[in-house]
Amino acid sequence: MHTDRMKYKNLIIIDIDDTFLPHRTAAVGYRLFFSALKKLDLWRLLVLTVLGVMLNIMYFYRIIHNNYSGYMSSKYMINLWADTMIYLNINKKEYELGDKYLKKIYKKTFNIYKKASSPKTYVLGMSQSFVIDKNKDPIIKFLNINEYYSNEFFTKNGVITKKNIILKHGFDKKKIAENIIRKIKPKNTYLFIDDFDDLALLKLNTNVTPVIYSKKIERFIKCGHKLGR
Repeated sequence: MHTDRMKYKNLIIIDIDDTFLPHRTAAVGYRLFFSALKKLDLWRLLVLTVLGVMLNIMYFYRIIHNNYSGYMSSKYMINLWADTMIYLNINKKEYELGDKYLKKIYKKTFNIYKKASSPKTYVLGMSQSFVIDKNKDPIIKFLNINEYYSNEFFTKNGVITKKNIILKHGFDKKKIAENIIRKIKPKNTYLFIDDFDDLALLKLNTNVTPVIYSKKIERFIKCGHKLGR
C-alpha cells in the first residue's frame, strides 16, 4: 500500500494572485466599478471609489512598513474588501471571473512551473482572494493542484452574505504548509510566491527553494528567479 510519503518526492507551494495571474481581487474591483459607471449607479460608484482609495493607501503604507518597520499582514485590506462586498449585496454572477480569466496566466511563470512539476510532485495552492466556491475554482484543474486553500464568500439567493477568512496573514499559510509537510515528508519544497505574507514560508522546517518571487520581496530572498514584471 502506497502512502503519501512514498508517493510524493517534492512539494510545490504556489501563491496564485500576482504570481500566476494578475490579482483577481483587483480585476473584480475594476469590473464592478465600470459596471456601476455604465448603469449610473451613483451610490455603488461612491462606495467603490472610497474603497479603491483606501485599499491603495493601505497597500502602499504596508509596503513601506514591511520594508522598514517589520511585518504587517494584509488582513485589514482583506477584511475591508470582504465587508464592502457584503455591504453592497454583490451578486455571485457579478463577482465570479470564470475560466476566461485563465488566459491572462503569466507564461514565464507557467512554463517554469511545468518544468518543476512531475507526477511525484504534490502541489499546494493558496490564494488570499475570495472565491464563491473554492472547490470549483478553475485554477485548481488548470494547475493540477492537489490541495487548495482560499478565502471564501457564501451566498444566499445568489447574493454575497458571509465571508470565511482562513488566510489572513503569512502564519496561516505556514501552518497549512507545515501540516502537508508532516503528511508527505517531501525531499524538496519549491515556492512560487509574490507577497510579504508568503515570506513566512521561508521558515518552513524543510529544504525550501524560492523559484519565482516578486521584486517587492526580492531583498528578503537570496536565491531564485525574479518575475521580471
